[in-house]
Amino acid sequence: MANQIDNDKTVSELLDEALRLYNEVSKTLEPSTSKHYQDNVKTAIISLENCTKLVNSLALFSSNETISEVATSNLKFLLLPVLLGDLVQKQMQEDRLEQLVISETYYKDFLQRCKNYEITDVEIPTFTSENEPAHPGPMSFVEMAKQRDAKIQKLQEKKEREAKLQELEQAIKNPSTDEEIVREYYLLLISQFIQTALEELRAIAMEKPVVEYMKKMKAGNAPEVTRPKPKKSNLPPVMIITRDKFQKSVYGLGYPSYPVLSVEELMKSRLEEGWYGDLTKQSHSALQDLAGMSGEVALSEQEREEAEKESKVEVDDEEALMKARAWDDWKDDHRRGEGNRHNMG
Repeated sequence: MANQIDNDKTVSELLDEALRLYNEVSKTLEPSTSKHYQDNVKTAIISLENCTKLVNSLALFSSNETISEVATSNLKFLLLPVLLGDLVQKQMQEDRLEQLVISETYYKDFLQRCKNYEITDVEIPTFTSENEPAHPGPMSFVEMAKQRDAKIQKLQEKKEREAKLQELEQAIKNPSTDEEIVREYYLLLISQFIQTALEELRAIAMEKPVVEYMKKMKAGNAPEVTRPKPKKSNLPPVMIITRDKFQKSVYGLGYPSYPVLSVEELMKSRLEEGWYGDLTKQSHSALQDLAGMSGEVALSEQEREEAEKESKVEVDDEEALMKARAWDDWKDDHRRGEGNRHNMG
C-alpha cells in the first residue's frame, strides 16, 4: 500500500522519490482536476509524511546546531515542511479552509527552522482576519517607487537562482561530484523555497477571510456586509465656468480682441429679440411696393414716348409728321381689334 513505509528504501531514497513526484506535479501541464494528477499529489504527500516520521525518529536535527554543523546529506530534509505545505494546497478537497490552515502551519514551521539554523533572518508574517496584508493607507510616490524596485530586484534574484539551480542540478547528477557543489545546491534550493513560503503565506492570508465568509454563508451565519460611509473629500468643489466668464478670463474684462459671435449667431440672437419685427409681413409689403413701382415705371416710359412724338410733330419734323399721318389713315381704315382672324371660326 502507498501509505505504508517501504522498509527496503532508506529515508533518503523516499525523499528523492517524493521530490521527483513534486517536480512532476509542479511542471506538468495536466489539469489539476485529473485523476492522474491527484494520485501523484496524494502519493507525494504520503511519502513526505513518512519521511518526516523517520527523520523525527532518527533525530537527525538538533536545536543547538547551526547550518554549518548539519551534514550535507541531511540538508534536503529541511525541505519536508515546505514541500508538504505546497502539495496540501494542490489537493481537491471540500474543506478549503482546513487546507489553508494546514498549509500555513507547514510554511511557518519551515521558516522557523530556517531561522533557527541561521539560514535566514526574515520575519515570519502573522496575519489575522483583522490584520490583513494590506497597506494601511494610500502610498506616496516614494513608497510606490521603492516597492516597484523591490519587486524588480526579487524577480531578478529569482531568475538568477533558477539559472544557478539548473546548472548545479546537472552537476550533482554525476556521482563523483564534489560535496561542496552538492551543499551549495541544497542551500540555494532552501533559499528559493524561503521566498516561496513567504509569497504563499501572503496569498493564504488574503484567501482565508474569503473562504471563512463563504463557509459562514453556506451555514447561514454570515454577517451583513456594511458599506463604509463615504469620507468627506478635502478637495475643493468642482466649479462650472460659464462661457462668458471663461472668455473674460482669456480675452480680458473689456471688449474682446477676438470676435465672440459669428454673423449667423448675431442675426439669430437679434431675430429672437425682435430687432427686425415680423419679417413675413415686411417681405409681403415689400413685394407689393415692388409691383407698384414696376407699374409706375412702365407708365412713365409710355408717357415719355408720347411726349417725344408730340415734340417732333410740333417742330415740323417731316419724317415724324408723315409717320403720324400714315398712322392716322391706317387707324381710320382698320377698326380696333381687327387683324389676322385666320382659323378663328
